[in-house]
Amino acid sequence: MNWQVAATFAFLNPDPQVTGIPDLHKIGYTTTTTRQRIGNAEHEKTYLNAPVEIIAEYAVPAAIASGVETTLHHFFAAARLDVTYERDGQTVKTADEWFSVPLPVIDESISLLNAETIISFEYDTESRTIGLRTNP
Repeated sequence: MNWQVAATFAFLNPDPQVTGIPDLHKIGYTTTTTRQRIGNAEHEKTYLNAPVEIIAEYAVPAAIASGVETTLHHFFAAARLDVTYERDGQTVKTADEWFSVPLPVIDESISLLNAETIISFEYDTESRTIGLRTNP
């Protein structure tokens, strides 16, 4: 089976507006190696034009990598960073794969995906933990 890596990246940026956001991670997958994908991060809006550091990688089958990414983005939607880039008053890029979620919680969500039980859980932005879904 063809495997890809769905990767989480730590965001490193000296901009004080961003460094004040705790546990900022990019959750996404790549069809290349993670190292190749982030090679030009300082010049890519996807990476908020800043250097990044790989802090975790999770191997998933290529056939479901996009679905895993979508599931995690929905699961952590309440913790998504709202960033858009504009030029001449027009939005040119939305950086929508960045989330303020502790890495151990991301690890826990991967375990729930592997156990096929993530649907029974939700992420609470106040406690920054995963708990049983209150509205099934």
